[in-house]
Amino acid sequence: MTTILSYIVHHWRGTVSMVHSFWVNFIFVCLANQYGANFFLESLAESVTGTNGDTIFRLMSLVWSVYITIFIWASVGVWRSASRERKLGGRNKALAGLIQFFVALIACVFVWQLTVWYDDAENLWPLAYPTGGQTGGTS
Repeated sequence: MTTILSYIVHHWRGTVSMVHSFWVNFIFVCLANQYGANFFLESLAESVTGTNGDTIFRLMSLVWSVYITIFIWASVGVWRSASRERKLGGRNKALAGLIQFFVALIACVFVWQLTVWYDDAENLWPLAYPTGGQTGGTS
């Protein structure tokens, strides 16, 4: 367990190599995170009828929280790794700048994705709470 935590911390600090940080931690992990979150939310949307609305929105909040946390961890680690590489100079300086540009571009797409998910949540609300109120609460 400590090796996993150590790896997470090393990536966050930008001490993992830029290439490994970008391809493994940013591209692979973020794509898996994206597809996993989308799959889960689409499955949730299909099974929303007849389910307690509180449960649905707790699950959606959990998925969003995990998705956002992983994306921020991956983005910050790659950005710091590329910054470290740019400070060292050499032949990877231009590549580091390109990676930072790509991370910023993907961050814009990430924010757009969150707005789409928010719209989906607004559309799920009437399905989860057909009477217009929350279920399971006290009066």
